[in-house]
Amino acid sequence: MDNITRIDGLYNFRDLGGMETDSGHIASGLLYRSEALAGMSEQGRRQLEDSPVALDLDLRSDQEARLLPDPEIKGVERVHIEMLDGAMPEDAGDIERRESQGKDAAALLRQTYLSLIAHNGPDYARVVHRTAQAAAAGKGTLIHCSAGKDRTGTSIAFILTLAGARREQVVADYASSQANLSGAWQESMLAMIERAGVNVPESIRPTMVITPPALIEEILDKVEREYGSVAAYLLANGGHQEDIDALRQALRAD
Repeated sequence: MDNITRIDGLYNFRDLGGMETDSGHIASGLLYRSEALAGMSEQGRRQLEDSPVALDLDLRSDQEARLLPDPEIKGVERVHIEMLDGAMPEDAGDIERRESQGKDAAALLRQTYLSLIAHNGPDYARVVHRTAQAAAAGKGTLIHCSAGKDRTGTSIAFILTLAGARREQVVADYASSQANLSGAWQESMLAMIERAGVNVPESIRPTMVITPPALIEEILDKVEREYGSVAAYLLANGGHQEDIDALRQALRAD
């Protein structure tokens, strides 16, 4: 199997390998992130089948996953870990609720992240568990939600932090999603939503793509301040030390 740096039809796909840690770097071929996989071309599907990816962790809600189901990918196990409070508007009621709050896009996104860490701790622990199992076996995990920036972005930031990645590189990776998603990806998503009869107001549209560096910094700082560390946050939410240790050992190429 060859490692991959892009998948045809996906805008926000990447391998997290090569990122510097406190004593080396993150190993390639074990941890990937992207937006939902429905946009893959047939060539992209073949690329993924020929890659080290053996586990697809889908963090979308049931409604999102039904709307744009992941394609069947030979040799890749799909596991659905439902995380709510995504930035993608799901229906007219969701949009009306967001508009009624009178907040700008950055404030709405911050509210989403605070809700995620407050209510989805056990889900993050499950993500770490499955990723650690795959990595310990030398297999790659692809983590995604709809845009691959919020539920995925916080999950990846936690995993990279556990593995000792340098904070500035964790933040830079998170922030890079905004450029990847702006333009063609956002336009295609808006068109799909509008075909379903839902109009997304201009005030809400930026939540689909923005990834403010200060926001992920705030979330990591909040977790460390309130729990002591990302590891302690996961342990407080049902995580296991053996998963954390296995993840660190597998992902670090020192």
